[in-house]
Amino acid sequence: MVYLTAGDLGWRCYVKTWIEETYTEDFPLDDELKTFLWDTFDQTVDIGLQKVRTTGKEPIKTDDLQLVRGITKFLTVLIDPQKGFKGDNKQKQ
Repeated sequence: MVYLTAGDLGWRCYVKTWIEETYTEDFPLDDELKTFLWDTFDQTVDIGLQKVRTTGKEPIKTDDLQLVRGITKFLTVLIDPQKGFKGDNKQKQ
């Protein structure tokens, strides 16, 4: 058994898996939107995490993966047409 911490793996593996497992036939995003979603995460998350770590105050200490998981859960609900989003793929960007 090999044990890896969240810090060892980083957030990128989680986000790639989240995109592929969440947005399937039941909850479709075309490949262009999946790429856009990944690029947006890749370009902004490290900057946001650094900002939180250097200037933010957390009443309860979190790790980076916890914050990224929160973002993915929020986006899952926001983009889901069953939970309110009625736009087309272009509006999701």
